[in-house]
Amino acid sequence: PQSLFAWRRSAMLSAVRFAPRALSVRTVCCSRAEPRGVPDRTSRPQSFWRGIAAAAAAGLAVSAAATCESVVVGNTDDFEDGEMYEVKVRGEQEKILLTRLKGEFYATSPNCSHAKRELATGVANGFEVVCPWHDAAFDLRTGQPTRGPALKALETYPVSVKDGKVSVALPRTLEKFKDAPMAKRDPKNTETFAIIGGGAAAMGACETLRQEGFTGRIVLITNEPHLPYERTVLTKNILKTADDLLMRPAEFYQKHDIEVMLNTTVSNLDSLTKEVTFAGGQKPMKFDKVLVATGSSPKKLPVAGYKIGNIFTVRTPEDTHKILTARRGNKLNRAPHVVVAGSSFVGMEMASTLARDGCEVTVLGQETVPLERVLGRKVGAAFANLLRANNVRFLGRTKVAQFIGDETVTGVETSEGEILPADMVIVGVGVIPNTDFVTNTPLASDLSMECTPLLNSPANPDVYAAGDVCSFPCLYNGGDLTRIEHWDVAVQQGRIAAKNMLNKYEPYTTVPFFWTGIHGKALRYVGVTKDFDQVLVEGELAKWEFIAYYCKGDNVVAVATMGRDPLAAACVELMKMGKLPKTSEILMGTVNGDTMLQRLKDAQKGKAKKA
Repeated sequence: PQSLFAWRRSAMLSAVRFAPRALSVRTVCCSRAEPRGVPDRTSRPQSFWRGIAAAAAAGLAVSAAATCESVVVGNTDDFEDGEMYEVKVRGEQEKILLTRLKGEFYATSPNCSHAKRELATGVANGFEVVCPWHDAAFDLRTGQPTRGPALKALETYPVSVKDGKVSVALPRTLEKFKDAPMAKRDPKNTETFAIIGGGAAAMGACETLRQEGFTGRIVLITNEPHLPYERTVLTKNILKTADDLLMRPAEFYQKHDIEVMLNTTVSNLDSLTKEVTFAGGQKPMKFDKVLVATGSSPKKLPVAGYKIGNIFTVRTPEDTHKILTARRGNKLNRAPHVVVAGSSFVGMEMASTLARDGCEVTVLGQETVPLERVLGRKVGAAFANLLRANNVRFLGRTKVAQFIGDETVTGVETSEGEILPADMVIVGVGVIPNTDFVTNTPLASDLSMECTPLLNSPANPDVYAAGDVCSFPCLYNGGDLTRIEHWDVAVQQGRIAAKNMLNKYEPYTTVPFFWTGIHGKALRYVGVTKDFDQVLVEGELAKWEFIAYYCKGDNVVAVATMGRDPLAAACVELMKMGKLPKTSEILMGTVNGDTMLQRLKDAQKGKAKKA
């Protein structure tokens, strides 16, 4: 109904309007750390004991004086409000992150639990600190991850102020990270939530359900033989196995009573009868609510010869193992010839990986330059130069006409009539959402599930979707239904879907964030856009140190950066607050990367003053 859509739209706008506030960042080395005994309660300010209570509520075991020591980290005047500091303690052997916000101090672990990057090199927004690499965000008060790929929480430490001295209560051993508190399974709770899929979205959902207090039955169903793993690493390092990339070990699922059905294919999901049917003949399973998080499958190239050997797509560890086997099985006295069909991110990452492994690689792309559709011709041309510098040949506006060979591929004929030698072929020409088993739930033309801002089906509210299968109204794409094939998006959608399965009514309003690594160069991309009028570049493309602004009219709708951390993380926060620069400001030269970081800092301090 129109009134319901208006409510959803209002909820999405409110989530951005009341987004957390920005902090600035500073790193210091404190050499004045002095161990102290822990005073009795009467000598502590109330803020200290509130911190103890908050930590206990978050599941942090607060040690007694026998196992903790009070470490002086500096004077209150050493720390500016709205700043973050990496502080060395105990003779500079250990570090913590100390943040001052509105006069209160917060102490946490100093590194991101996902990529282990120093958080002081990132940005912060209100009570959140954000890793500069992959947009992993953590709550400074509890240490809990709030978005992004990180699963483990930061450790948090009580802070006290007395006689102008700032002290942090530290245990004898500083643990790097911790798990969030989880609800226990209650046999009396007969509700069953089915999570179909074994990727990032499924993992995010399972964890969040227990973290948010769900005591019913959780069943994770995947057709793969592996527990959820970091799929994005496969194209960057084909030596990695699923066991190397597990998001959580098997013990985690056992400890938190999450049932896992591996090697199990769902043949039918009937949203009307609320029943899941399995292809293997197992007894059908009834559910109360279900999340579809089955990801997508790579498209095949329907040209002559596509069934012959050594033509691969990449999605699972089994796929990369086949590629590795073919690579090692090459007995020729020369470098293997590899043709990569498709200049998408998957194709480009595989081209980079195989070239690094000594293969002679040729990339075929339908666009003039690699990644042109997403990044534009100017930035795409820089990637073409990067390929060339690493001895990878790129053929633009070129398609595969046919594959040549008997049992295994020996060549590729292009649409231009050129015959390319090929000992193997990697196909990366897009994906199709895995929803063929979904019945009685409407699907979009691309076979994804059309969802509300709460990530459920408007036709069947107890059926949710997350990740590659989910088309949702995107606040940063004019409210249009949008499907995003990004790891970061999948994890966060799994979290939000889980909360809404528990009737939290939280719309998905996270700013889209993406990263890739090609030939040792890291690209970070913020936002989403179907089209843009122009691309304005600040910095030097040739040196891989730039920020590219994707402009539509006078609005910047997306940003890409290389070698300019933490600008991408800052742009996420500015986009949430509606404070990205205007196209006209960039053209006039009144705004650049440095001023945007300052804009983020000023936005926080301005709000703090008003408060």
